[in-house]
Amino acid sequence: MGWSQATQAGSPQTWLVSVQSAQLGPQWVSLSRPVPQSLHTPAYAEELRLHLLKSTYRMQRTDHEELYTAAETARERLNIDAPLTLYMAQQSGGSNASVLYLPGEMHVAFHGTILDGLTTEERIALLGHEISHYLLLEREQSRYRTADELLSALVNDRDTQPAHLESYRAFSLFLEVFCDRGSLIACRNLHAAVSMLVKAETGLKNVSAESYLRQTDEIFAQDSNASTEGLSHPEAFIRTRALNVWTESPETAEAEIDHLIRGDASADTLDLLRQVELCEITRNLLQRLLNERWFRTQSVLNHARLYFDDTPPEPVADPPAVQLPADKKLRQYFACVLLDFATCDRSIEEPALAHTYLISAQLGFQPVFTEMLRKELKLKVRQIGALQDRATEIVERARKEVCAS
Repeated sequence: MGWSQATQAGSPQTWLVSVQSAQLGPQWVSLSRPVPQSLHTPAYAEELRLHLLKSTYRMQRTDHEELYTAAETARERLNIDAPLTLYMAQQSGGSNASVLYLPGEMHVAFHGTILDGLTTEERIALLGHEISHYLLLEREQSRYRTADELLSALVNDRDTQPAHLESYRAFSLFLEVFCDRGSLIACRNLHAAVSMLVKAETGLKNVSAESYLRQTDEIFAQDSNASTEGLSHPEAFIRTRALNVWTESPETAEAEIDHLIRGDASADTLDLLRQVELCEITRNLLQRLLNERWFRTQSVLNHARLYFDDTPPEPVADPPAVQLPADKKLRQYFACVLLDFATCDRSIEEPALAHTYLISAQLGFQPVFTEMLRKELKLKVRQIGALQDRATEIVERARKEVCAS
């Protein structure tokens, strides 16, 4: 990927489109509205500026010309024209950098020894990362900032749900992925972006990005299913992998990066978006289930409308494919859905059971479904064997009876 292509027409839009795949796009925005202007009153701005004066040393351009030049380079490459001020935090307990957000103003504070040992390119990378935090908060009428505030409010509520916690975690992690891309675009050098990350994480002043890229490849050679365990920031090897695959194959990288951050879908860690995805998979499964005309009795349709009240009266001409997650608990959920429909109309109980059995076999979770039959319907091994042998025949007979009538 050429850097001129990534920043063509001087606009970040060509690379910001990738934020949608990082779950910071329209899906998250649907949770939010533009930030009310009352949150950015002059009084709030003055309070924040005073806080900066009290807790930092404000770095003057005349005394830190090289650092401001690096900041200007990052700002220009990210196509941001807001004024920027740099600070060094006092009594800092760690090595870090952060952005304090005000509309139309960038305030970047450095903490500890974060700047020590960074080359010029690495400083541009660091500043590109922090400026990208501002960029995301500022764009699209501050909708991403609103999503951040909304999720933060949800997780701090006493009635918060596990999905809220997982959603805020995913939002925070993908935010770092987004800003790492800003870092890479600002410095235009993958090795500089990677070495800056490793120096910031380890405190080392001498780092080989090429060596760490090989180390990251070694990790994934041994654990191809690796994903982050971080709560707010992915581990350095995850961030490095995300940058590397995006650099090498931006068109196909998003699925792998999504897995790096969210891992495999699991019933124990469903975020809000995965709940939406699970709902859509359930809808697709029901459309496939209801594609048999003989199966669409009034009782079955009524039951389907308890799941989705817009279930149509006629079969869908071309039902969508159903791709089930591998997680055992989620497959047990889908087995329960099939069992629910296998037993909701006693007038078609035998063909309904055969039909749902065949669907489970076609979708690759027949063992989970048969276990559910043994547990819930108390079917014996002999009965399940007979069902397996005769399922196709029973469904064909039901089809013929419908045609005959």
